[in-house]
Amino acid sequence: MKRQISLKKIILCIIFIIVLIALFIQLYTCVLENCKKEEKIYGVWIASSLNKDYPIVKGLSSKELRSELDDIVNTVQQLGFNTIFF
Repeated sequence: MKRQISLKKIILCIIFIIVLIALFIQLYTCVLENCKKEEKIYGVWIASSLNKDYPIVKGLSSKELRSELDDIVNTVQQLGFNTIFF
């Protein structure tokens, strides 16, 4: 006995396939756009051993340490760097 497929099922399958293809195209486009938007790293090295760069002196309170680090971060941003290595 042959099984007949209704026109409604065929149309639903076609719509489903079209939606899947559209989703794959959208996903592929997003992946390609993100790959093209590479951000370069412009960084500075902050030496924290032996108090070379941070902290400048030993024995600072946590508030003073935070203030000193905030000053460093602000200066680095003003100079156009986007990364700090410790």
